[in-house]
Amino acid sequence: MNINKNTGQEPNSSKSAYLEAITAYAKHLKLGTSDDTTTLNTQVSELQNLEDLHTQLSQHEQALHTYSQAIASYSRTLTPSPDYIYALNNQGKVLQKLGNLHTQLSNHKQAIHSYSEAIASYARALSLAPHDINALNNQGSTLHRLGDLQAQLAQHEQALKSYQEAVVAYSRSLSLAPGDKDVFNNKGSVLSSLGNLQTQLVHHEQALQSYTDAIAAYNSALSLAPDYISAFNNKGYTLQRLGDLQTQLVQHQQALQSYTDAIAAYNRTLTLVPDFITALNNKGLTLKRLGSLQVKLSQEHDAFKSWQVALIVFTRSLEIVPGDDYIRHQRELLQKLLDSLGEDTPNN
Repeated sequence: MNINKNTGQEPNSSKSAYLEAITAYAKHLKLGTSDDTTTLNTQVSELQNLEDLHTQLSQHEQALHTYSQAIASYSRTLTPSPDYIYALNNQGKVLQKLGNLHTQLSNHKQAIHSYSEAIASYARALSLAPHDINALNNQGSTLHRLGDLQAQLAQHEQALKSYQEAVVAYSRSLSLAPGDKDVFNNKGSVLSSLGNLQTQLVHHEQALQSYTDAIAAYNSALSLAPDYISAFNNKGYTLQRLGDLQTQLVQHQQALQSYTDAIAAYNRTLTLVPDFITALNNKGLTLKRLGSLQVKLSQEHDAFKSWQVALIVFTRSLEIVPGDDYIRHQRELLQKLLDSLGEDTPNN
Protein backbone atom coordinates (compact mmCIF):
# COMPACT_ATOMS: atom_id res chain seq x y z
CA MET A 1 0.00 0.00 0.00
CA ASN A 2 1.38 3.37 -0.98
CA ILE A 3 0.79 6.47 1.10
CA ASN A 4 0.21 9.54 -1.01
CA LYS A 5 -0.31 12.97 0.41
CA ASN A 6 -2.81 14.74 -1.80
CA THR A 7 -2.68 18.49 -1.42
CA GLY A 8 -5.80 18.88 -3.52
CA GLN A 9 -3.91 21.03 -6.03
CA GLU A 10 -2.97 20.25 -9.61
CA PRO A 11 -0.80 23.05 -10.94
CA ASN A 12 -1.51 23.97 -14.55
CA SER A 13 2.19 23.65 -15.29
CA SER A 14 2.12 19.98 -14.28
CA LYS A 15 -0.89 19.26 -16.47
CA SER A 16 0.72 21.06 -19.38
CA ALA A 17 3.85 19.04 -18.90
CA TYR A 18 1.85 15.82 -19.07
CA LEU A 19 0.09 16.95 -22.24
CA GLU A 20 3.37 17.94 -23.86
CA ALA A 21 4.86 14.60 -22.93
CA ILE A 22 1.91 12.74 -24.44
CA THR A 23 2.29 14.69 -27.68
CA ALA A 24 6.00 13.95 -27.78
CA TYR A 25 5.50 10.24 -27.18
CA ALA A 26 2.71 10.00 -29.73
CA LYS A 27 4.85 11.69 -32.39
CA HIS A 28 7.81 9.48 -31.57
CA LEU A 29 5.88 6.22 -31.73
CA LYS A 30 5.51 4.86 -35.24
CA LEU A 31 4.47 1.26 -34.78
CA GLY A 32 4.79 -0.56 -38.05
CA THR A 33 5.11 -4.25 -38.79
CA SER A 34 8.73 -4.58 -37.73
CA ASP A 35 9.49 -7.97 -36.21
CA ASP A 36 12.82 -6.87 -34.79
CA THR A 37 12.60 -7.80 -31.12
CA THR A 38 14.78 -4.98 -29.81
CA THR A 39 12.90 -2.35 -31.79
CA LEU A 40 9.52 -3.64 -30.69
CA ASN A 41 10.56 -3.77 -27.05
CA THR A 42 11.77 -0.19 -27.20
CA GLN A 43 8.51 0.91 -28.77
CA VAL A 44 6.37 -0.95 -26.29
CA SER A 45 8.31 0.48 -23.34
CA GLU A 46 7.53 3.94 -24.64
CA LEU A 47 3.89 2.93 -25.05
CA GLN A 48 3.80 1.99 -21.38
CA ASN A 49 5.08 5.46 -20.53
CA LEU A 50 2.28 6.87 -22.67
CA GLU A 51 -0.26 4.67 -20.88
CA ASP A 52 0.86 6.03 -17.53
CA LEU A 53 0.59 9.62 -18.76
CA HIS A 54 -2.94 9.05 -20.04
CA THR A 55 -3.93 7.44 -16.75
CA GLN A 56 -2.48 10.35 -14.76
CA LEU A 57 -4.82 12.67 -16.64
CA SER A 58 -7.82 10.30 -16.40
CA GLN A 59 -7.90 10.07 -20.20
CA HIS A 60 -9.48 6.64 -20.04
CA GLU A 61 -10.34 6.06 -23.68
CA GLN A 62 -6.85 7.03 -24.77
CA ALA A 63 -5.36 4.81 -22.08
CA LEU A 64 -7.47 1.83 -23.17
CA HIS A 65 -6.32 2.34 -26.76
CA THR A 66 -2.68 2.64 -25.77
CA TYR A 67 -2.85 -0.48 -23.59
CA SER A 68 -4.24 -2.35 -26.58
CA GLN A 69 -1.39 -1.07 -28.74
CA ALA A 70 1.16 -2.21 -26.18
CA ILE A 71 -0.39 -5.67 -25.91
CA ALA A 72 -0.40 -5.98 -29.71
CA SER A 73 3.27 -4.98 -29.77
CA TYR A 74 4.17 -7.66 -27.24
CA SER A 75 2.23 -10.19 -29.30
CA ARG A 76 4.34 -9.24 -32.32
CA THR A 77 7.46 -9.59 -30.22
CA LEU A 78 6.40 -13.03 -29.01
CA THR A 79 5.39 -14.38 -32.42
CA PRO A 80 8.99 -15.00 -33.57
CA SER A 81 10.25 -15.46 -29.98
CA PRO A 82 7.51 -17.24 -27.96
CA ASP A 83 9.94 -18.08 -25.15
CA TYR A 84 11.04 -14.48 -24.57
CA ILE A 85 10.52 -14.28 -20.80
CA TYR A 86 11.03 -10.52 -20.54
CA ALA A 87 8.25 -9.87 -23.06
CA LEU A 88 5.92 -12.41 -21.42
CA ASN A 89 6.39 -10.75 -18.05
CA ASN A 90 5.85 -7.25 -19.42
CA GLN A 91 2.84 -8.35 -21.43
CA GLY A 92 1.38 -9.62 -18.17
CA LYS A 93 2.01 -6.27 -16.50
CA VAL A 94 0.25 -4.34 -19.26
CA LEU A 95 -2.70 -6.75 -19.14
CA GLN A 96 -2.89 -6.26 -15.37
CA LYS A 97 -2.93 -2.47 -15.80
CA LEU A 98 -5.65 -2.87 -18.40
CA GLY A 99 -7.61 -4.99 -15.93
CA ASN A 100 -7.16 -2.34 -13.25
CA LEU A 101 -8.53 0.34 -15.58
CA HIS A 102 -11.48 -1.82 -16.65
CA THR A 103 -12.23 -2.42 -12.96
CA GLN A 104 -12.12 1.31 -12.29
CA LEU A 105 -14.54 1.86 -15.18
CA SER A 106 -16.83 -0.99 -13.99
CA ASN A 107 -16.11 -2.97 -17.15
CA HIS A 108 -16.15 -6.12 -15.06
CA LYS A 109 -16.23 -8.75 -17.78
CA GLN A 110 -13.35 -7.11 -19.63
CA ALA A 111 -11.41 -6.74 -16.38
CA ILE A 112 -11.72 -10.43 -15.55
CA HIS A 113 -10.58 -11.31 -19.08
CA SER A 114 -7.56 -8.99 -18.86
CA TYR A 115 -6.53 -10.34 -15.46
CA SER A 116 -6.92 -13.92 -16.69
CA GLU A 117 -4.77 -13.18 -19.74
CA ALA A 118 -2.14 -11.56 -17.52
CA ILE A 119 -2.05 -14.62 -15.26
CA ALA A 120 -1.67 -16.86 -18.32
CA SER A 121 1.25 -14.72 -19.51
CA TYR A 122 2.99 -15.04 -16.15
CA ALA A 123 2.29 -18.77 -16.09
CA ARG A 124 3.97 -19.11 -19.48
CA ALA A 125 7.00 -17.17 -18.22
CA LEU A 126 7.17 -19.38 -15.12
CA SER A 127 6.95 -22.56 -17.19
CA LEU A 128 10.16 -21.39 -18.86
CA ALA A 129 11.80 -19.95 -15.73
CA PRO A 130 10.22 -21.42 -12.55
CA HIS A 131 12.45 -19.30 -10.32
CA ASP A 132 11.59 -15.95 -11.93
CA ILE A 133 10.80 -13.89 -8.84
CA ASN A 134 9.35 -10.97 -10.79
CA ALA A 135 6.88 -13.23 -12.57
CA LEU A 136 5.87 -14.87 -9.28
CA ASN A 137 5.29 -11.53 -7.59
CA ASN A 138 3.38 -10.13 -10.56
CA GLN A 139 1.28 -13.28 -10.71
CA GLY A 140 0.48 -12.94 -7.01
CA SER A 141 -0.50 -9.28 -7.42
CA THR A 142 -2.77 -9.99 -10.39
CA LEU A 143 -4.44 -12.94 -8.66
CA HIS A 144 -5.13 -10.70 -5.66
CA ARG A 145 -6.73 -8.06 -7.90
CA LEU A 146 -8.77 -10.72 -9.66
CA GLY A 147 -9.90 -12.16 -6.33
CA ASP A 148 -11.01 -8.73 -5.11
CA LEU A 149 -13.11 -8.23 -8.23
CA GLN A 150 -14.60 -11.72 -8.04
CA ALA A 151 -15.48 -11.16 -4.38
CA GLN A 152 -17.12 -7.85 -5.29
CA LEU A 153 -19.19 -9.66 -7.94
CA ALA A 154 -20.19 -12.40 -5.45
CA GLN A 155 -18.20 -14.99 -7.41
CA HIS A 156 -17.13 -16.43 -4.10
CA GLU A 157 -15.64 -19.79 -5.08
CA GLN A 158 -13.60 -18.21 -7.85
CA ALA A 159 -12.40 -15.49 -5.46
CA LEU A 160 -11.33 -18.04 -2.85
CA LYS A 161 -9.33 -19.88 -5.52
CA SER A 162 -7.69 -16.67 -6.77
CA TYR A 163 -6.70 -15.58 -3.27
CA GLN A 164 -5.30 -19.02 -2.44
CA GLU A 165 -3.29 -19.11 -5.65
CA ALA A 166 -1.93 -15.64 -4.89
CA VAL A 167 -0.74 -16.87 -1.48
CA VAL A 168 1.01 -19.80 -3.19
CA ALA A 169 2.73 -17.44 -5.66
CA TYR A 170 4.00 -15.17 -2.88
CA SER A 171 5.10 -18.16 -0.80
CA ARG A 172 7.10 -19.50 -3.75
CA SER A 173 8.68 -16.08 -4.21
CA LEU A 174 9.65 -15.94 -0.53
CA SER A 175 11.19 -19.40 -0.70
CA LEU A 176 13.55 -17.93 -3.31
CA ALA A 177 14.04 -14.49 -1.74
CA PRO A 178 13.18 -14.71 1.97
CA GLY A 179 14.41 -11.19 2.70
CA ASP A 180 11.87 -9.27 0.62
CA LYS A 181 9.76 -7.15 2.98
CA ASP A 182 7.35 -6.09 0.25
CA VAL A 183 6.46 -9.66 -0.65
CA PHE A 184 5.77 -10.45 3.02
CA ASN A 185 3.54 -7.37 3.15
CA ASN A 186 1.73 -8.36 -0.05
CA LYS A 187 1.27 -11.91 1.18
CA GLY A 188 -0.21 -10.56 4.40
CA SER A 189 -2.58 -8.35 2.42
CA VAL A 190 -3.97 -11.20 0.31
CA LEU A 191 -4.32 -13.42 3.39
CA SER A 192 -6.30 -10.63 5.05
CA SER A 193 -8.56 -10.39 1.99
CA LEU A 194 -9.00 -14.16 2.10
CA GLY A 195 -9.92 -13.94 5.79
CA ASN A 196 -12.51 -11.25 5.05
CA LEU A 197 -14.17 -13.43 2.42
CA GLN A 198 -14.06 -16.51 4.63
CA THR A 199 -15.70 -14.50 7.40
CA GLN A 200 -18.43 -13.38 4.99
CA LEU A 201 -18.99 -17.03 3.99
CA VAL A 202 -19.12 -18.12 7.66
CA HIS A 203 -15.93 -20.18 7.27
CA HIS A 204 -14.87 -19.04 10.71
CA GLU A 205 -12.02 -21.44 11.49
CA GLN A 206 -10.42 -20.81 8.11
CA ALA A 207 -10.83 -17.07 8.57
CA LEU A 208 -9.15 -17.14 11.98
CA GLN A 209 -6.22 -19.01 10.43
CA SER A 210 -5.97 -16.63 7.47
CA TYR A 211 -5.91 -13.58 9.74
CA THR A 212 -3.30 -15.24 11.97
CA ASP A 213 -1.13 -16.08 8.96
CA ALA A 214 -1.52 -12.52 7.65
CA ILE A 215 -0.33 -11.06 10.95
CA ALA A 216 2.65 -13.42 10.91
CA ALA A 217 3.52 -12.20 7.40
CA TYR A 218 3.36 -8.55 8.51
CA ASN A 219 5.55 -9.38 11.50
CA SER A 220 8.10 -10.92 9.14
CA ALA A 221 8.06 -7.75 7.03
CA LEU A 222 8.53 -5.62 10.16
CA SER A 223 11.40 -7.77 11.37
CA LEU A 224 13.16 -6.83 8.12
CA ALA A 225 12.06 -3.17 8.16
CA PRO A 226 11.03 -1.95 11.64
CA ASP A 227 9.65 1.36 10.30
CA TYR A 228 7.63 -0.15 7.45
CA ILE A 229 4.54 2.06 7.53
CA SER A 230 2.38 -0.01 5.19
CA ALA A 231 3.02 -3.20 7.15
CA PHE A 232 2.11 -1.52 10.45
CA ASN A 233 -1.10 -0.09 9.01
CA ASN A 234 -2.06 -3.37 7.33
CA LYS A 235 -1.30 -5.29 10.51
CA GLY A 236 -3.57 -2.94 12.45
CA TYR A 237 -6.41 -3.46 9.98
CA THR A 238 -6.07 -7.25 10.08
CA LEU A 239 -5.97 -7.30 13.88
CA GLN A 240 -9.09 -5.14 13.88
CA ARG A 241 -10.89 -7.62 11.60
CA LEU A 242 -9.66 -10.51 13.73
CA GLY A 243 -11.04 -8.77 16.82
CA ASP A 244 -14.39 -8.32 15.08
CA LEU A 245 -14.57 -12.03 14.28
CA GLN A 246 -13.49 -13.06 17.78
CA THR A 247 -16.19 -10.80 19.23
CA GLN A 248 -18.76 -12.46 16.97
CA LEU A 249 -17.55 -15.90 18.14
CA VAL A 250 -17.76 -14.82 21.82
CA GLN A 251 -13.98 -15.14 22.17
CA HIS A 252 -13.97 -12.01 24.28
CA GLN A 253 -10.52 -12.11 25.85
CA GLN A 254 -8.90 -12.82 22.50
CA ALA A 255 -10.89 -9.99 20.94
CA LEU A 256 -9.77 -7.54 23.64
CA GLN A 257 -6.16 -8.48 22.91
CA SER A 258 -6.59 -8.18 19.13
CA TYR A 259 -8.15 -4.73 19.40
CA THR A 260 -5.41 -3.62 21.80
CA ASP A 261 -2.71 -4.90 19.43
CA ALA A 262 -4.43 -3.20 16.49
CA ILE A 263 -4.38 0.14 18.31
CA ALA A 264 -0.68 -0.35 19.07
CA ALA A 265 0.01 -0.96 15.37
CA TYR A 266 -1.90 2.18 14.39
CA ASN A 267 -0.02 4.14 17.05
CA ARG A 268 3.25 3.02 15.51
CA THR A 269 2.00 4.03 12.07
CA LEU A 270 0.99 7.46 13.35
CA THR A 271 4.33 7.95 15.06
CA LEU A 272 5.89 7.68 11.61
CA VAL A 273 3.15 9.55 9.69
CA PRO A 274 1.10 11.67 12.15
CA ASP A 275 -1.47 12.88 9.60
CA PHE A 276 -2.12 9.51 7.94
CA ILE A 277 -5.90 9.84 7.77
CA THR A 278 -6.62 6.16 7.09
CA ALA A 279 -4.67 5.09 10.16
CA LEU A 280 -6.36 7.76 12.29
CA ASN A 281 -9.84 6.70 11.22
CA ASN A 282 -9.07 3.00 11.64
CA LYS A 283 -7.65 3.65 15.10
CA GLY A 284 -10.79 5.58 16.04
CA LEU A 285 -13.03 2.81 14.74
CA THR A 286 -11.05 0.14 16.60
CA LEU A 287 -11.29 2.12 19.84
CA LYS A 288 -15.03 2.47 19.31
CA ARG A 289 -15.44 -1.29 18.86
CA LEU A 290 -13.18 -2.00 21.81
CA GLY A 291 -15.40 0.24 23.93
CA SER A 292 -18.52 -1.59 22.79
CA LEU A 293 -16.98 -4.91 23.78
CA GLN A 294 -15.91 -3.51 27.14
CA VAL A 295 -19.49 -2.39 27.83
CA LYS A 296 -20.70 -5.89 26.98
CA LEU A 297 -18.21 -7.22 29.55
CA SER A 298 -19.40 -4.68 32.18
CA GLN A 299 -16.11 -2.77 31.93
CA GLU A 300 -17.82 0.60 31.67
CA HIS A 301 -14.92 2.65 32.99
CA ASP A 302 -12.56 1.14 30.41
CA ALA A 303 -15.19 1.66 27.72
CA PHE A 304 -15.48 5.31 28.67
CA LYS A 305 -11.72 5.75 28.25
CA SER A 306 -11.71 3.93 24.90
CA TRP A 307 -14.55 6.03 23.52
CA GLN A 308 -13.04 9.23 24.85
CA VAL A 309 -9.74 8.53 23.07
CA ALA A 310 -11.69 7.59 19.92
CA LEU A 311 -13.46 10.95 20.06
CA ILE A 312 -10.10 12.71 20.29
CA VAL A 313 -8.79 10.69 17.33
CA PHE A 314 -11.76 11.52 15.10
CA THR A 315 -11.52 15.17 16.15
CA ARG A 316 -7.93 15.12 14.91
CA SER A 317 -9.07 13.53 11.65
CA LEU A 318 -11.65 16.26 11.18
CA GLU A 319 -8.94 18.89 11.57
CA ILE A 320 -7.12 17.29 8.63
CA VAL A 321 -10.22 16.87 6.42
CA PRO A 322 -12.73 19.40 7.81
CA GLY A 323 -15.62 18.59 5.50
CA ASP A 324 -15.67 14.81 5.87
CA ASP A 325 -19.21 13.62 6.68
CA TYR A 326 -18.10 10.13 7.73
CA ILE A 327 -15.72 11.50 10.37
CA ARG A 328 -18.27 14.01 11.63
CA HIS A 329 -20.85 11.23 11.91
CA GLN A 330 -18.42 9.05 13.89
CA ARG A 331 -17.76 11.91 16.31
CA GLU A 332 -21.48 12.40 16.84
CA LEU A 333 -22.00 8.69 17.51
CA LEU A 334 -19.13 8.62 19.98
CA GLN A 335 -20.47 11.63 21.85
CA LYS A 336 -23.83 9.86 22.21
CA LEU A 337 -22.10 6.71 23.45
CA LEU A 338 -20.13 8.71 26.00
CA ASP A 339 -23.27 10.53 27.13
CA SER A 340 -25.01 7.18 27.59
CA LEU A 341 -22.42 6.22 30.21
CA GLY A 342 -23.35 9.28 32.23
CA GLU A 343 -19.81 10.56 32.71
CA ASP A 344 -18.52 14.03 31.96
CA THR A 345 -17.03 14.40 28.49
CA PRO A 346 -15.87 17.38 26.48
CA ASN A 347 -18.49 18.54 23.97
CA ASN A 348 -16.42 19.47 20.94
